[in-house]
Amino acid sequence: MLSNTKAFLETRDYFEKNGVYTKALRGTRAYYDFWDNETNKCLNGVTIGNVTIPGEYYFYLNFTRMRVRNPVTGRKIEGFPLFTDVDLEYFNIFKKARDPENRRGIILLKPRRTGFSYKNAGLATHEYNFYRDSVTCVGAYENKWSGPFIGAVMTNLNFLVEHTCWNKPRNPDQLNKDYCKAQHQVTETDGRKVWKGYMSEIWRLTFKDNPGASAGKSTSLFFFEECGQFDNVLESFALTEPTWMDGNEMVGTPILFGTGGDMGKGAIAFSQMFYDPEKYGLLAFDNIWEEDKINQKCGWFLPASKQRFGVLKDDKKNIILDATGKPIKLVDEEGNSNELAGKEDVLNYRRSKKFARTSITEYPLIPSEGFLITAGNTFPTILLKERLGEITSNVEKFVLSNWVGDLGVNTESGEIEQKITLEKTPLRRYPIGKEEDITGCLEIFEQPQRDDVGRVYARRYIVSCDPYDDDQVVQSDSLGCVLVFDRLTRRIVAEYTGRRRASELYEIFRKLIIYYNAHGLGFPEINKIGIVNYFENKNSLHMLAETPLSIRDRTEWKPGLNTSFGYKATKYTNDWGNELINDWLLEELEPGSELKNLHRLRSTGLIEELIKYNPDGNFDRISTMRAVLILDTSIRKQIVKTEEKRTKSFTENEWFKELGVFDENKSYTDQGDKWNSLLI
Repeated sequence: MLSNTKAFLETRDYFEKNGVYTKALRGTRAYYDFWDNETNKCLNGVTIGNVTIPGEYYFYLNFTRMRVRNPVTGRKIEGFPLFTDVDLEYFNIFKKARDPENRRGIILLKPRRTGFSYKNAGLATHEYNFYRDSVTCVGAYENKWSGPFIGAVMTNLNFLVEHTCWNKPRNPDQLNKDYCKAQHQVTETDGRKVWKGYMSEIWRLTFKDNPGASAGKSTSLFFFEECGQFDNVLESFALTEPTWMDGNEMVGTPILFGTGGDMGKGAIAFSQMFYDPEKYGLLAFDNIWEEDKINQKCGWFLPASKQRFGVLKDDKKNIILDATGKPIKLVDEEGNSNELAGKEDVLNYRRSKKFARTSITEYPLIPSEGFLITAGNTFPTILLKERLGEITSNVEKFVLSNWVGDLGVNTESGEIEQKITLEKTPLRRYPIGKEEDITGCLEIFEQPQRDDVGRVYARRYIVSCDPYDDDQVVQSDSLGCVLVFDRLTRRIVAEYTGRRRASELYEIFRKLIIYYNAHGLGFPEINKIGIVNYFENKNSLHMLAETPLSIRDRTEWKPGLNTSFGYKATKYTNDWGNELINDWLLEELEPGSELKNLHRLRSTGLIEELIKYNPDGNFDRISTMRAVLILDTSIRKQIVKTEEKRTKSFTENEWFKELGVFDENKSYTDQGDKWNSLLI
């Protein structure tokens, strides 16, 4: 527990009381002694009692400005930062990262409204002010994400000019033009004009259309703002890395951070870096926040239960009192976070918002909550996250009980049978690791159900496929996927995800159709028609389902053509498929049940894709699931129409309608339009 933290703030307290840091006159020995002493503290840190703070933190606390809450009026005003345990931890992490013997970068994930733009602006100001010839860069996908950082830096620099001896003339002097430098022009006695000064620089870069924006620079500090918004964060990081390297030695410090609730196109890549920091030269920490990853490493995470200012409130916003009748502070006067109360307050806030997705992503208690994508994702990510946790915490029940291998042909009977493949394992993660064997193998969650004489029920199963035509087995984000769907239980019963030769993928698809007796219900995506050609060469076109009427392209669809089978992925089919997936996930197992179809999902890869989905990414299992549900919905509508035709009363005959004879209990709307998504 921190104590006596006010002792570190005496310099700024004096300024707040007197309007100056020292009353010693400029030019006197006392004046220079004071500022020499302050410079030493800002460079080497301060120790009081048993607590030592780094120089960067001392500078941040006593010489930078931020918007703070006025305790009297409740309004925001300009003031100094508070001393907190979180800030001390962060600045100590920064000091560790800059250890000359073992330099590393920093990657971190944080909740909203934790002041990291101010903290990082303090580090940038410190670098600019105390290190000659230093180059600090802040990069963002778009300028709007670096705006608060730049504004805070300029406020700090102007404050130093006005109130300290560390005045460094700037030219140019405004970062809204993306650049400032500590230099000024002087005229020598011979008339020459030369630039002199500290020569430290600060740059603002935008990576949206230019991942190589930092080319040619050599940086001492590089901040990546809101990495969850970068759709090219890995490429930008790779192209920027040379700026803080000298050969294979790190001479600068990259700092990457993202905010829960501000996750978009870059969330997947950013999470990949966060959960594998050492690969990218970043500091690694024990993942103490997630039970299913307790033995793994990750970046630094700030849970929303820490540095959550205010007092504990219930979900009705009523203040909760302690045993003595006093409000329970979430951060005490010394800057210590009350994590238990903070966690309770976060959970109460979530309850007040009915556990809306943003109430969790913006104030995460574990890292994976912060990576839940909000933009463009309509799937029930919170429930899916719970289901994923249920599976990963009970591997014996949900994973080890699955059958794993490939399908082969019994040479005696000619029937398709299971072949155990010990050297391969299913791909169960999304995204896949760079070192992971992407060939994958079949995973069966439920075997095909048979009738009394041992035959697999006909038309019970749908088999869909998201294929590729490229024969090369390469490390790729694009994989092939085959899913088997039980139309009776509404469950996925088998999956193959991986990348082999295209013909091998097509054969897995074909064998699963045979194994689950899904003749006529094989439904591939046909944006690439190699799969249809393969089935034609195998005399197996009868195994494929024709394109439903509702999604047929009238200019391409003609009976007997390769384009008459399966479906084409278009914006319409993708949007419709996503709606069907969402409805299916939340479909009750039985009327009034709290259990939904998603509570029976066994594919961890599909669950992770659904959690991390965004419209611009590559999600092979989701593409395959769209196909499953498009075909299933079309078949169900076909059955409904057939039943409607079968039960028409005689008064619905066109002859009676022309005579004006109507059954007042029937509607004569054109059911043909209503059921326009027939299979045939």
